[in-house]
Amino acid sequence: MNLCVLGAGDVGAFICERFSVAHDITVIEQNPAVARNVDNLYDVRVICAHGCSAKVLLEAGVGRCDYFIAMTSDDQSNILACSIAKALGAKMTIARASDKTYTDNSLLNYQAHFGIDNFINPEALCAFELAKEIRSPGRVAVERFSNGLIEAQRIAVSASSSLVGKSLQEIRFTPGVRIGCIYRGDHYEFATSATRIMVGDLVTIFGPSQSVNSERQRLAPERYQSAQSVTIFGGGETTIALVKALLSAKFNLRIIENDLATCQTLAEQFPSVTVIHGSATSVNLLREEQIGSVDYFVACTDRDEDNIMSSLQASHIGAKNIMFVVNKGDYDRMLKDISYKLGIQKFVSPRIATCLELEHYLSGKKCWEISSFNDHSGHFVQLEVAAHSPCIGKMLKEITWPQGAVVIALCHNFETKVPAADDIICAGDHMVIVVPTDKQEQLEALFL
Repeated sequence: MNLCVLGAGDVGAFICERFSVAHDITVIEQNPAVARNVDNLYDVRVICAHGCSAKVLLEAGVGRCDYFIAMTSDDQSNILACSIAKALGAKMTIARASDKTYTDNSLLNYQAHFGIDNFINPEALCAFELAKEIRSPGRVAVERFSNGLIEAQRIAVSASSSLVGKSLQEIRFTPGVRIGCIYRGDHYEFATSATRIMVGDLVTIFGPSQSVNSERQRLAPERYQSAQSVTIFGGGETTIALVKALLSAKFNLRIIENDLATCQTLAEQFPSVTVIHGSATSVNLLREEQIGSVDYFVACTDRDEDNIMSSLQASHIGAKNIMFVVNKGDYDRMLKDISYKLGIQKFVSPRIATCLELEHYLSGKKCWEISSFNDHSGHFVQLEVAAHSPCIGKMLKEITWPQGAVVIALCHNFETKVPAADDIICAGDHMVIVVPTDKQEQLEALFL
């Protein structure tokens, strides 16, 4: 495929490294030194110019490119360039957008307004991975669907739950929440309206984050009575996304940030979160704040050296779980081999997270697996409805679904939700579906 990449920073350069062997790539980079470096390292065509110019984009061949991928550090430039590239004929446009403003559709759908096919937020992707580890190691990784608007979580039903013994049709769930499958005994069961909740069931629930949080407390009340302590170093976009993902009574959150103005902004934005002015690279501050007793220490600054050093010190002091963000390629390659020896549970990289996300698009597949059951009896798949699908124009309740298949998310015209029975399927819609392995071919025949 023909790819046009705007920006050759850490993320853009890694895209060249990862995909230049299999695809023809043209890179637009304004900084001459950065442009020369990419030209020397990778088998790509490099244009040193401003990427928001229609003349430059035409020279780069956006009119015949399969994907235009804007990955500069400036959201506005990415959005403008993608909008122009789309108007000039680019088949698919993907813009890096770190500012949550552009994924907030409450007043205006920016994605639809500018004609951008997909937004990617590397910082949010990292935050989703960190939150997944903190909230539940058994979590199902559906967070990446449509910028994490729909998520899934697997919860063990306790004896104190008021839902024990009730069938799903008897339970009034929070709007937008759905149960897709239940692991009972040694096997999975695909939920129907007659399925009853039993003690010990591992129930996988889907929906918007806050709705899922409220339902998990009904399924296992005592599990969420004792809060876990999480201290986050840094006050940038990754931290903001992580705090939003963890805001609940289950977590006592603290943020350590070196910039006073940022501290004030965070304190106003998150009144329930304790914000500390200082640097977690200081051993004295870590001891003063009793970091040795926290359940999770997460370093999320944009300086890798500070993240690594503060994490090592927190681990030495006694913090139970250590996680941090790595931005530079030189570091993430090294840490992959030695992180366990250093007592680090997890590290995430914006550039790796972005490329993993891009692989879904560049694979050319209309249906791909997000995750699978431990016993491989079922999968979570994301698919795009083909123009010739026999289901186009039908409501969900009118479709003869494969036994066990449950639709957990529907994205139509850039809007994502847990669908209702009356929602109508259109060509180009994206869906996330849980389906038994032996029924996947039947599902694909309906939509692809």
